[in-house]
Amino acid sequence: MKKLLNETIIYGIGAILPRVITFLLNPLYIHYIDREAFSVFTSLYSWIALINVVLTFGFETSFFRFSAEKENEKKAFDTSFWFIFGLAFVFLISVLIFITPLSLMMDYAKSPEFLRWFAFIAFFDAICVIPFAWLRFHNMPIKYSVIRISSILVQTLVVVALFIFIPKNIAENLGLNGQVSYPFISNLLGSITTFLLLLPIVLKIKFRFSKELFTRMISYSWPIMVAGLAFQVNENYDKITQYYNISKADAGAYGGCYKLAVLMTLFVTAYRMGIEPYFFKQMNNANAKENYAKVTEYFSFFASIVAMGIIANVSWLKKAFITDSSYWSAIDIVPIIVIAN
Repeated sequence: MKKLLNETIIYGIGAILPRVITFLLNPLYIHYIDREAFSVFTSLYSWIALINVVLTFGFETSFFRFSAEKENEKKAFDTSFWFIFGLAFVFLISVLIFITPLSLMMDYAKSPEFLRWFAFIAFFDAICVIPFAWLRFHNMPIKYSVIRISSILVQTLVVVALFIFIPKNIAENLGLNGQVSYPFISNLLGSITTFLLLLPIVLKIKFRFSKELFTRMISYSWPIMVAGLAFQVNENYDKITQYYNISKADAGAYGGCYKLAVLMTLFVTAYRMGIEPYFFKQMNNANAKENYAKVTEYFSFFASIVAMGIIANVSWLKKAFITDSSYWSAIDIVPIIVIAN
């Protein structure tokens, strides 16, 4: 239990600190991006959350499951990576080929480059999933966290420079259409940085694909993908559909206020990062059920405290993190979102 706590803390730093930094950047985004443009920001990130679930296809969890079998540890690593790589590559090429009709259909005709950038972000994020899982499986939380934090620092430096230090005309000459594009391009550079830092692990992958193991892995993973997709639809369908069905200003205000609920998501993410490898490594332990029950009890207790803390302090949190009061029209959604998370 002590080891789990230590790893959860370290993984939490790697998984949560980047999200905390992103959360702290929200006042900057809201200050410079009006509500109409912020609706574009919100809807595109909601789309990519859905796409990432499909591209990874539950193979992160499947990797943990089958790597626990000593005879399949290396084969699971190779097979998982190449399956996700192939799926992500097909997605990337498809978006690049059909970029014009997609941008028209999805109402991004004025800025089709946003879809192009997001296709690359989804590609790099997907192919980094298994290398990150490899680090977690081999108990390398420090390296995991260093790579995560390095990536977000690059992303943060770029976006702050674009908003504050680089003149708009120079940014426009670089092909950045409006300030809402700054977070997108900085995210892409951060994703590329992540891949480059993970390259030593990627180079460990052999060009082999076990069909027999893949059959077992996909049979195990597709229900996880369906469940993950259902979760992401529940999390993001509201922001996607609002972009098309209500005014862009109201959709942007909703997306801005929704960001406060990320505080609860951060807590849940830290728990999940530490608990997944722990569960699979404990599955053959005689006391596994008792350990699982104890961990779940602690999680429920602390999660309730965090949720109550956020809800009770919305009145000053909105002033600190949603600096444009025009966004406050949607502030009543925060308690609902926090409890749902």
